[in-house]
Amino acid sequence: MTGDKNSDYEKAGFDGTLVPGFKPVLLIIDPARAYIDPECPLYAGVEDVAQNIVHLKGVASARGIPVIVTRVLHDDKALNGGVFVRKVPSLKWLRPESPFSAYIEGLSPTGNDIKVVKQYASAFSGTTLAATLTAMG
Repeated sequence: MTGDKNSDYEKAGFDGTLVPGFKPVLLIIDPARAYIDPECPLYAGVEDVAQNIVHLKGVASARGIPVIVTRVLHDDKALNGGVFVRKVPSLKWLRPESPFSAYIEGLSPTGNDIKVVKQYASAFSGTTLAATLTAMG
């Protein structure tokens, strides 16, 4: 390392760029009740963050900014999630029958919102998210 972050990044090949899209979108990733319900082992204590996202979703919708909401759901019987579900047993809390897999109040897709259901950690893996964002510009 030379101490100059930009030179170090360039030397290592981390100096690429991407051209951003032309239209904004609000992407809400996995707003599951599991993260705000103290009864769930996945509880993260992010109630304040969730309420801020509820507010942001309302502002985006009022301004005509598209909203995409992802949801992770696993069904062991259908083998959704493959080895990811076996590797991370706590994902049982995100099965369809679990009350903790429900959307946080105010963050479920409504109206023209787009819902993306995923079975893996990434919202892009095995979903239509990338194609949807590209099509939306």
